[in-house]
Amino acid sequence: KGEDTLNMVCRLTDIAQGKVELIGTNARKKDNHTIEKPLTSAGNSVPRRVDMASPEHKAQQETIRISIEKLRSLMIQAEEFIAAKSMFRYFSRELSGITSRYYNFWKLADARMKEVSPGEDTDLADWDNLRKWHRERARELHEHISRLNRLFGQYQYNTSRMIDDMLLSIRKTLLMPFSTVLDLFPKMVRDLSKDNGKEIHITIQGGTTEIDRRILEEIKDPLIHIIRNSIDHGIEKPDERLKLNKPSQGVLEISVSQTQEREIQVEIHDDGAGINPEKVLISAIREGVISEEAGRRLTQTELLQLVFHSGVSTSAMITDISGRGLGLAIVFEKIVRLGGKVSLKSDQGSGTWFTILLPLTLATFRGVLVVLGENYIMIPINSVEKVARISKSQIHKAENNETILYEDHHIPLVRMSDTLGFVSAKAKASSGYNYIIIISSGKKRNAFIVDEIIGEQEGIIKPLGGQLLRVRHVSGATVLGDGRVVPVIDALDLLDSVLQSGTSASKRVPDTPEPGDTKVIRILVAEDSLTSRSLLRNLLEAAGYEVTTAIDGWEGYTFLKQGTYDLLVSDIEMPRMNGFELTSKIRSEPEMASLPVILVTALESAEDKQRGLEAGANAYIAKSSFEGSNLVSTIQRLI
Repeated sequence: KGEDTLNMVCRLTDIAQGKVELIGTNARKKDNHTIEKPLTSAGNSVPRRVDMASPEHKAQQETIRISIEKLRSLMIQAEEFIAAKSMFRYFSRELSGITSRYYNFWKLADARMKEVSPGEDTDLADWDNLRKWHRERARELHEHISRLNRLFGQYQYNTSRMIDDMLLSIRKTLLMPFSTVLDLFPKMVRDLSKDNGKEIHITIQGGTTEIDRRILEEIKDPLIHIIRNSIDHGIEKPDERLKLNKPSQGVLEISVSQTQEREIQVEIHDDGAGINPEKVLISAIREGVISEEAGRRLTQTELLQLVFHSGVSTSAMITDISGRGLGLAIVFEKIVRLGGKVSLKSDQGSGTWFTILLPLTLATFRGVLVVLGENYIMIPINSVEKVARISKSQIHKAENNETILYEDHHIPLVRMSDTLGFVSAKAKASSGYNYIIIISSGKKRNAFIVDEIIGEQEGIIKPLGGQLLRVRHVSGATVLGDGRVVPVIDALDLLDSVLQSGTSASKRVPDTPEPGDTKVIRILVAEDSLTSRSLLRNLLEAAGYEVTTAIDGWEGYTFLKQGTYDLLVSDIEMPRMNGFELTSKIRSEPEMASLPVILVTALESAEDKQRGLEAGANAYIAKSSFEGSNLVSTIQRLI
């Protein structure tokens, strides 16, 4: 048996190497690289020939597995050549300038020599020969410089093209199908539907559409957040849908496609209740995002965009499924930082549509280089709507603020150096015109005055390093062709600064007390478990709150009657008085009716959450998904 086994292994090795062909059960040696398949047990032949020299077979043989980290490292190294492109472009421009200046100098010198008369003792023939010699040498030098300029220009063009082709090829290796993320959603939707007592059918299209793996990893959380919001806030329960003449089963549709502009479009649609613009406005006013007067002037489409601000939510109660006090702000910020866009459309009773546009790859960074005094800064090109030069007569005054007319709308105008804290030369102030750059992010738009606009530049953004983890208004730095390091502006952060400094309605109350503020926020924790009670107390005291604990609902109610508290954190399952009863009792008494209540419990069913909402709780957090940061952020929102 040992010899038989050894012979079989040897024969299989020969077959794998293409040295043997099989006919029926007999085998013989081959001289070429074609093998025939054996007959099946039924006597029918299977596809008989596999050409070992075919492109398909060669492709299979030449395929290797490479770790993602190696590909990322290769991509980072390849992107370093972008700096070389910028350097070549800079030297090419400098050489062209030298060629032009030398040509002008040569012409001027030649004309001057013709005007100069020789001295009385100078031989005219020698003078003419000397002048002719100088003219000839100057012409030869100009031709030499011009030839170098042409050769370097051609070299710069070819090198730039090769670098672009190399980057494109490497980026293609990082493309992955969208199904890598989309395949996670059906189970997630089934689980959340079951937990919330809802029936939801999910359909997914376009899973084969490819996108940069780095973008795919970053977009996963925003997509999950939108889907969770659709399930929690959008699609109704079966009995509610039947009352509205809708099928008991809700529909959630996700489609991915590539546009003609080589962008990836992701559409998420649910046939739920839609978004109530009035509730959005009320929440935005409460959070200090907008004043009531300004909010009433917004259109319905503009009102819906307010949901992308932190803290704005239409939900009557914060849950662990969606919101968590952040609304859709994290979705908007993540997509914008990827170089994408997100828009929202909703019809009450019909559903909600989210449309996300993403770049196919994390392309080379491009920006507009501007000058502020002696400082150079770069503004990402995807945030720039327009650059222009305007006269002083085009600047208007509105409520003591400067504005300009753009697309039939008056948009605010500020000096960028004032926003960034730079010293500006204001060089063009006396010339009667100003350089402006209009920056937008989502629905935010502002015009900025700058001292000078150099033009569009290509580069790669580098992080500022561990010593500068968070620099206001700056997302990174890039290097110009002449070696100068230039900060890259965070457009979203810049627009937020202008909004906060420009209108008092936009100034939000700080989440944490300012230095010197003596107000202490008092929180009551009602929890019968000693371990959970200690955990909550330590967590909240570390966040700067004054905490009192109660061993059950009845003791918690007694403490509330005897003292003053800013918020209650309560368990549900407690002796003497549970969390539902405690919340209902608080809401029934006028002096405590407005007290914010957060239920932190192990009960996770949709019925329990609905019961908590009916009792009057402001937030419902399940212990299985409990995170300290979620609790603290929820408290900051409610107080």
